[in-house]
Order: sequence, then structure tokens, then C-alpha cells
Amino acid sequence: MLTEAYGNKYQRKYNWKRRGLDIALATSLFTSIKDCQICGDTKGPMHIDHNHDTLKIRGVLCHKCNRAMGFFKDEAALLRRAADYLDSNN
Repeated sequence: MLTEAYGNKYQRKYNWKRRGLDIALATSLFTSIKDCQICGDTKGPMHIDHNHDTLKIRGVLCHKCNRAMGFFKDEAALLRRAADYLDSNN
């Protein structure tokens, strides 16, 4: 029977390969970067962030930041508008 850590490691690589990502680069980043590249969080699961159109790997993000990027459709302009909104309403 596989342990959870063993299963997660191989599940991650399977998912990266299925998405067409560079496995060597993803593995290198995933093992060397231990904190989210947006918020700096070190707790919880980390994810390889990538451009869904080009499959270019951008970095390592925590679960919340990775989901937030998806909710903002990976659009920098939309994220800037959200930041402007927060700046003008806080």
C-alpha cells in the first residue's frame, strides 16, 4: 500500500505530465521553492503555476494564490483593477 507522501509525489508528476508541463523543471522548482512566490506562505500544499495556453511554468504558489490567479483568469489587467479597487476603497 502506498503512503500518502509517496502517492502525492507520483500523483503530482502524473498531473504535470498529463498537462504537458516540463517535468524536470516542475520537480526542480517544487523541491527548491518552499514558500509561495506571491504571499510568502509556507504552510499548506504548494502548486506549480503555469500558463494554460503556452504551458510555460511561472513558479510555485500556495493553494489560495493559485486559485486566485485562476479566478482572475490569469489576466494581469484584471488583477491591477482589483488592486486599484482595494486601494480606493480601504
